[in-house]
This record gives sequence, C-alpha cells and structure tokens, in this order.
Amino acid sequence: MLSTRYRLKMKRIYQKGFTLIELLIVLAIMGVMAAAVLLAIDPAAKIKSAKDATVKSDMGQLVNALQAYYTGGSQTYPASGNGVAVGLGALIPGEVKALPSQQSGATLPCATGGNTSYANSYCYLATTTLAAIWGNIFTTAGSYWCWDSTNVAFKVSASAPSAPNYTCP
Repeated sequence: MLSTRYRLKMKRIYQKGFTLIELLIVLAIMGVMAAAVLLAIDPAAKIKSAKDATVKSDMGQLVNALQAYYTGGSQTYPASGNGVAVGLGALIPGEVKALPSQQSGATLPCATGGNTSYANSYCYLATTTLAAIWGNIFTTAGSYWCWDSTNVAFKVSASAPSAPNYTCP
C-alpha cells in the first residue's frame, strides 16, 4: 500500500496543470508541424492539377460530341468559326447541352491563324474532314491538351495546331 504522505504529494502534482511555457512550446511545435504539412501538400499545385483534370474531362466530352456529329452526319466536322451555327456551337442542339467553359487564367491562342472558338470555350479548328481541338494545361505553362482527328489521340502539345495540317504538334 502506498503511504498517505505519498498519495497527498502525488495529488498536489496532478492538480497543478500545465505551465505557460509548456503550453507555448506545444503551440510552437504544432505551428512548425502545420507549416511542414502545408509545404508537403502544396495547395497551388493541387489546384492546377484539378483544373487540368477538368480540362481533360471537358475535352473528352467535346471530342465524343465531335465524333458523334461526324459519324451521325454526312461524315463532316462542323466548320471553324464563331457563333452558334458553326464551330463548337454547332454541337449544342444535338450533341451537347452546353459548351464547357475554359478555366479562369487560361491563355489560348484561338484568334490567330484562323483558329476560332465559340465564346469562352476551347479552341477548335476544322475543315469538313479534319478537326483539332485544344485547351490550356495549367501544370505546365504554355502547354495545351490537344486532340486531332488525324491521330485520334490526346496529347500535351507545346503549341496550338495550325492549318493546313490540323495536327497537334
């Protein structure tokens, strides 16, 4: 059995609580650990990666709609151009409900060399038998997620497709 004196001494020790210094040290350690976790997670990179996933998903839907338009019609792609009746806008009545918009901060070279897009959407360039579509990639500056009808594959490209090839460089 423990002595009464020892039990009283132990009771006083447990009733003291924490000192201010001990609490400050614990808070400092937790602050350092939180900073290390934030650096390891890198939220900016996660946001860019999420934007890239959205671009790839939207592009997949647009390519499926383009291929459905091509096979369902007279084996032609919608002509390049701005407006509802041409370009990606031609997909709205039957193939897609609404065109997806490019993420904020995207820099797409749609207005040069005949490259056109519909409103705020992805860039689209086409003839009746060839088509290319591309969107901005955020994790690699100056790169695009690109699809063309000649290779029928997605790839990351350093520049936009151009006439007369309509292939992703």
